[in-house]
Amino acid sequence: MSISKKEKTKRADLVFSIIILFLLFIIVFLLLNFFDFFSEKHTVKLYLEVVEGNFLGVGFDKDKTNILNFSSLSHGKSATMDIFLNNNETGDMKVKTKVKGNIKEFIHIEDEFNIKEFSEKKIGVTAVVNDSALFGSYEGEIEFIFN
Repeated sequence: MSISKKEKTKRADLVFSIIILFLLFIIVFLLLNFFDFFSEKHTVKLYLEVVEGNFLGVGFDKDKTNILNFSSLSHGKSATMDIFLNNNETGDMKVKTKVKGNIKEFIHIEDEFNIKEFSEKKIGVTAVVNDSALFGSYEGEIEFIFN
């Protein structure tokens, strides 16, 4: 049984369409990652200890080495620390945040925000320990991506 010329053309058109869609997907993916690659990034380390009892403690970093130490929190407790970000450039700055590490489930922060030109913005970082959290130490970091 031979395939007609019309069938061969339809199959070739289908294969060509799939290849074009695949290439478009790759181009869009590369463009999105290209801009992140050239963005300025800064990280702030995070630390939290989930403890038993009724305890709330916030630690301070004496060395000021870019760490937010939520210290010890027990079930049902939360603590908020503020970070101040400055935009000393002309034009508004878009900022994205990514929380990484095993502390991620406890941390609440805005995913994306803008800082107006030549201004400062206060960003609250909150650690919330729910009643089902396992006792132990949690660490991670917040990555700030500036565009």
